Amino acid sequence: MIMKQTLGLVMTALGSTSNNNTTKTKQRRNLFRRDGFSQHMNARGGDDTTTFAGKKNSIVLNAGAGGLTLVGGLIGFLTKGSKASLIAGSSMGGMLLLSAFLISRKVQLVGNILGSFFASLLSLTMVKKFMSSKKLFPPGVLTLLGSLAVVVNLYEAVSTISTYLSNRKRSSTTEDKDVDEEEKE
Repeated sequence: MIMKQTLGLVMTALGSTSNNNTTKTKQRRNLFRRDGFSQHMNARGGDDTTTFAGKKNSIVLNAGAGGLTLVGGLIGFLTKGSKASLIAGSSMGGMLLLSAFLISRKVQLVGNILGSFFASLLSLTMVKKFMSSKKLFPPGVLTLLGSLAVVVNLYEAVSTISTYLSNRKRSSTTEDKDVDEEEKE
């Protein structure tokens, strides 16, 4: 709910061409619907599963970082009896896996924002451990993987928003032309 309101405020700040509040609300909701983004991409002639490298890289990165974090927390608990490792590893790993799932189910914006947030938390936590222990695995690897996941998730989130806004602008321009033609008749 907060994400929807935030996106609505961003869209309002950017300026809307439509005067109808119902249309604005429907357009904002459309981005969060399961098929909303794919409808925008298909109207544009694009494929909603492609990104800068032709694949949904954030799914792979989030699932990889989430899986490693989850397994690492479990191993930390089993070898050293650390409940903190179990709780932190399972919660961060679970949220990264959830973000990969959301992206795969075409809720890209929410999944990318969730993924970038938890990947940044993972990177910050692991960089502290890496600086103190100087061990390459797991803190060094998870720092690099988390940092890469942050960059890719933010890129894909910005790409999703810009595609949505350009399609919205294009559709409102088309609607304006249709209204003008109806008024001439």
